[in-house]
Amino acid sequence: MRRRDSNAAVEGESDSSTPVLPFRPRRPRRAGAREATSLTAVEVRARWRRATLDSGWSFPADWWVPAIDAITEAFVAGQSVLPGFHRLGMARSDAGVPMQETLCDATEFASLAREILASDAHSARLGMVDATTIVQVAATGWAERISIAGAGAEASDPLTQLARPNYLPVRLGEIYRAAESKGESVCHTHAIVVVSLLHASDRAERFDPAGSSPFETIDRSRHMVTLSGVLHSVFSSGETLATLGPSTAAVIAARDRGLSARVTALRELLERERLSHSAPYLPPVGVWLEGLPTSLRHAVQLLGELKR
Repeated sequence: MRRRDSNAAVEGESDSSTPVLPFRPRRPRRAGAREATSLTAVEVRARWRRATLDSGWSFPADWWVPAIDAITEAFVAGQSVLPGFHRLGMARSDAGVPMQETLCDATEFASLAREILASDAHSARLGMVDATTIVQVAATGWAERISIAGAGAEASDPLTQLARPNYLPVRLGEIYRAAESKGESVCHTHAIVVVSLLHASDRAERFDPAGSSPFETIDRSRHMVTLSGVLHSVFSSGETLATLGPSTAAVIAARDRGLSARVTALRELLERERLSHSAPYLPPVGVWLEGLPTSLRHAVQLLGELKR
């Protein structure tokens, strides 16, 4: 559309092709409203993610959860980030992220936020970003979720129908005590079948370097639903099926003569399922067998290593 000549309006000329719009003054800023940072929520999220990964976060693909966006959007709007960190602590607990790693992530945000505010001439807001309070709130959310899981509520993930990560140490404790009462060694009676989506972080980075939700969460969740369906079809004789992390599942199975055949069948079914999709970025799936150590303490440590 041709732009109206500014002189035409002065001389009374008109241009019928250009509608005359009423002037609408900008709404005045609400008294007492805090000034937002010059960065956008997406930019803050990208810098936070990079700082956390650089600090040693083990699996980039599982970093984003909806609470991340709630926190960054509240921060740039000058609002409290504490409700978001309570949600984040709960989400990390659900995903099986250890408390130490959860709190390191929260600390990285607090450091980044104070750095942004200090360099962005918003020193008056520095008191809103207290690292100690942020860490305490995240820890509270994490611990509350552990308490809920321990009480038996929401024992299974509603999307995949797999047990939550917090159940695995409980189940292993039962297996080790039963083996001890029989004079057996768990390393001879049971094993863990691990199934994991490979290259998930590379795919998310390629489509969105900031690690946004459409590729890190929605796409991954869809694949985990498919993966869990195949797991339930192969291991349907009372084995323990659970998530180890957002991209990893595990089966605690008896080490019998048919276990190797079932692992092979699982691998073949998952590959067939993967190749049946037309999308070129679907990830391959890794399937392997992990032996259990002789002690429960080392078995729980092994779970921590596998989930990351």
